[in-house]
Amino acid sequence: MELISLSDGDNSFQARVLGRQSPGVLHRHDILDAEVVVTSSFVSGRLAIP
Repeated sequence: MELISLSDGDNSFQARVLGRQSPGVLHRHDILDAEVVVTSSFVSGRLAIP
């Protein structure tokens, strides 16, 4: 699921939830896997957030 998607043509920033890692202690407080993706004309990168 994409939470944030910002772009101005050549540059973009995205924050995505990839899925459920494990159930949380409280109801509806699960631990999720996510990633942040940054792309521009001179660099690109991906940061996994477990």
